[in-house]
Amino acid sequence: MKAQSKETVPTSTVIATGDIVRIVFLDHVEDSDHPLEFEVFGRILKRNSTATIIGSWLFTKDENEAGDDNIKTWCIVNSTIQTIKQLN
Repeated sequence: MKAQSKETVPTSTVIATGDIVRIVFLDHVEDSDHPLEFEVFGRILKRNSTATIIGSWLFTKDENEAGDDNIKTWCIVNSTIQTIKQLN
């Protein structure tokens, strides 16, 4: 089952770095015959053609970088994203 990426925001609104979002995405499941939907909430740190990087535990300043041991980030593969909803 291939997921289609679709953003649940008005077409005039663009999801951008710094936005706070809810992402629903498909994830693999061991010993199953289908993926399951999961959700993550956080601030968009980076987006490219392959993935969206979300930070859920961040510094209050602009010092957030994926890989920093003092923050929590999630890398979501764009092709698995079911919905993105802007929360701010």
